[in-house]
Amino acid sequence: MVTLRCTQKLLKRMHLTVDDLRDTVVVEPTNALGDWYANLLIVERQHLVMFVSARSRLCVLVYARDIDRLRKRFEDALTEVLQALQISEEAIQRELNATSRLCYGLTTATPEGRSVLGSINDFTKILQYMGLEERSLYDWNLYFTTWVCGPLGYKYPGEMARQLLDPPTQPEPAS
Repeated sequence: MVTLRCTQKLLKRMHLTVDDLRDTVVVEPTNALGDWYANLLIVERQHLVMFVSARSRLCVLVYARDIDRLRKRFEDALTEVLQALQISEEAIQRELNATSRLCYGLTTATPEGRSVLGSINDFTKILQYMGLEERSLYDWNLYFTTWVCGPLGYKYPGEMARQLLDPPTQPEPAS
């Protein structure tokens, strides 16, 4: 199970209210990338949803149109990014299976929650400054995998996702 932690702007777009989610039971994420935080953005008149993983800071951008199909677009874009990072198909499938059990929740005021929202703000500023004309959303998703993140100990989100999803196996000790 994974919680999609939505900002108030996104909740409004999804026709949900804070009161609808206030009593939501908090569940511990069962996937490798942890909970996802999501925000609605408008960049150059394009409505987008930015998803950022709490554990890896992996960023996935999708168009916000047809909000009822948002989940499917997110899963498709996440799959594309993980494949581009050369994550094993087995690990991708494990992550998608865990992510398919998704519940909605509010963003949190915990240090982790504030940190993820800070990462969303950083990614948003870059996106707004550089604009959408230079890259497709897929290219932006890949670009953000190579953006150094301070909360990760100055590692790349793509590198962190690879470590979480496909940890290197330790060689068998020689006898």
